[in-house]
Amino acid sequence: MYVRANKWDQAYQVISRYLPESEYTMLYVQEARKFEGEGLFKDAERMYLSANEPDLAINMYKKAKQYDNMIRLVTKFRKDLLKDTHQHLAQQLEMEGNLKQAEHHYIESSAWHYAVDMYRAHDMWEEALRVAKTNGSTKELAEIAIKVAENMGPEKGTQFLLKNGLIEAAIDFEANQEKFDQAFALANSHAKYKLPEVHLKFALHLEDENRLKEAEEEFIKANKPQEAINMYEHKQDWHSALQVARQFHPESVSKVFMNQAKFHLERRDFGKSEQCYLNAKDPERAIQMYLDAKLYGEALRVANKHVPHMVHQINEIYSRGGVSQG
Repeated sequence: MYVRANKWDQAYQVISRYLPESEYTMLYVQEARKFEGEGLFKDAERMYLSANEPDLAINMYKKAKQYDNMIRLVTKFRKDLLKDTHQHLAQQLEMEGNLKQAEHHYIESSAWHYAVDMYRAHDMWEEALRVAKTNGSTKELAEIAIKVAENMGPEKGTQFLLKNGLIEAAIDFEANQEKFDQAFALANSHAKYKLPEVHLKFALHLEDENRLKEAEEEFIKANKPQEAINMYEHKQDWHSALQVARQFHPESVSKVFMNQAKFHLERRDFGKSEQCYLNAKDPERAIQMYLDAKLYGEALRVANKHVPHMVHQINEIYSRGGVSQG
């Protein structure tokens, strides 16, 4: 058939001398469609490209499900649409049940997560994990493996993860299921560096159950004393928050006092708030609190005792009538 196409080319060279470009291009397209209708795709492609109509050639291969040829032309003539084309093909192939080819095109479109989801939807767990192992980071692999395990149920899920050598994912999976004894056992046996993470998850679980002292102990084991401090502050247990701060995170002591001061100030308990500011070694903040509340006498009292150099400034403010004696 190439002979026929070659002859048509020769005829084209003659016709093109006498016809406008739009007309002889239309003739090329008409001839290409004839080749296409006869299944002579290579000849049809040649005619479409000669007519400067690569999209028609691409669409021809798409209709004929000759996807390799389709991608070849998209790569050459429509490279900006390559990823979208791969993804569209992947979706079509998935709908047709051609999962292996769909996977190929998902990966080529940089959307390998869709291939994982596709296999999960068909309960093809090993295939889903294989794609994640090949294309994902360690973190992504673990996340996907855990999702796969969740679909399989607690016991089968753990066995699946261990069978595939995903110890870290198995530990996280057990902890996510609140099976902390098993999570600790796996971490102790295979990945001691994961122990702080398990302690942290256990601490958060205990906090949710309002078992605060036990949660505190787990936060400390997780090297997260700030979390224990935040927990107690949230419960307005300032004594416990300070106790943890003093023992395990001294740099947080002032912050706890400041947060406690804010708590009392919101309730307009100025005396307690003042004491917290003083404990935090920030008397200026106590003075400002009283100035904001227009309590000149209290501001002056604190200044005289703790910040003498501010007395003149406070007297000037009072002399302008900015505050009352309090």
